[in-house]
Amino acid sequence: MFERDEMIDGFRAFVKNLGHVPTTREYKDLKKSGVPGPSFKAIKRVFGSWNDMLEESGLPVNRKVDWVKVPDKHIIWLIREFTVKHGRPPMISDFRNHLLEVDYETVIARFGNLPNALAQLGLKCRYGRGVDYDRIVRELKVLAIELGRTPTRDEFEARYGSTVYRRNGGYSWTDVVKMAGLQPIRNTPRRKP
Repeated sequence: MFERDEMIDGFRAFVKNLGHVPTTREYKDLKKSGVPGPSFKAIKRVFGSWNDMLEESGLPVNRKVDWVKVPDKHIIWLIREFTVKHGRPPMISDFRNHLLEVDYETVIARFGNLPNALAQLGLKCRYGRGVDYDRIVRELKVLAIELGRTPTRDEFEARYGSTVYRRNGGYSWTDVVKMAGLQPIRNTPRRKP
């Protein structure tokens, strides 16, 4: 367990060694690769947010806007503006490439997923060749009837293409299975404790 002051000192040293203040995504990736230090969850638990920890450490904040305080209507307005400018609704990659002034994690926290946010504007998430999620759900139901059970993600992808349901969308496999009114099953066996 890290103490608040230890976390600040350790993070300052980490930033000095890295040469720049990492984004939350970069920090999470570095932690996965075995970099020592507190987890992202521990940082949020102790400081409240990543930016609060940066401010308390005397480091520059990556994003100036506190999205917790921004109304949902403003986030929807940003999505609408993007749609008008680009002639299509935003995709997950657009958020991750910082083409919108709001990050994808905020959209998930506020609306559950990207399709729910788009639904506020009367838009649907589309993927690949313009086939919408209604069609994916229908195809999933047909496959479930053929198999006599909920298909696994691998079974669905073997028939309809790799990750076709989530490409540029916003739904996870579990979301799609639930939309089809099916019970999700795990693709991989659970690890023994």
